[in-house]
Amino acid sequence: MAAVHGRPVFVIDRHSVEFWHEELVEWRHFVPVKRDLSDLLENYVKLEGDAALYAHISAGAREFATQTLFVKDQLRKCACVLTARRMKNVGVLSS
Repeated sequence: MAAVHGRPVFVIDRHSVEFWHEELVEWRHFVPVKRDLSDLLENYVKLEGDAALYAHISAGAREFATQTLFVKDQLRKCACVLTARRMKNVGVLSS
């Protein structure tokens, strides 16, 4: 994965996403691209022309990937979700 290796990632807007996509922040963790790709070249040129932005997104992507995308991290997130659901089902948490 490019993010783990310190390279910016371009993410195309789409209907179906992984559960962790809601935690991603545009221009911090990735370069956003419209679904029709109409801004792909513009965003690529913007990124390549700004070394600070390139470094910022690269660092953000790497941080996100190493803290969120490994199996252990995904299992921890699933455990938290399941625990919260279980607690809600037994009446510990309110709706």
